[in-house]
Amino acid sequence: MGYRSRVLLGTAVLSLATPVFAANVGHSAHLIRINSLGDGRVVLQFDVDNSACLDTNSPKGYYLAVGQNGITADGLKNILATAMLTYSQGKMLSFYFDSSTAYCYVGQVTLVD
Repeated sequence: MGYRSRVLLGTAVLSLATPVFAANVGHSAHLIRINSLGDGRVVLQFDVDNSACLDTNSPKGYYLAVGQNGITADGLKNILATAMLTYSQGKMLSFYFDSSTAYCYVGQVTLVD
């Protein structure tokens, strides 16, 4: 195969390739449980599950983990603090999670008044 043919083939392949992105799904519910795992992850469980989360448990677990869905170590601490405040006040938590895995990694939360 000549150089020109390889370039044309490579261009054709790249033009057909489509990137795959995680689908961030929004959800709002009341926290019923916060689990801290030994490996540093935190699992949030809510009174109402979102069907887009692939977790098969009931209630479903929505995970916080460094390096997942844009979360840094400081970000995890901030989200956990917001979740704990929401839980302690009985408020609703609005959040976005990655629906492409069964861990439903959370990337953003907001306390809802």
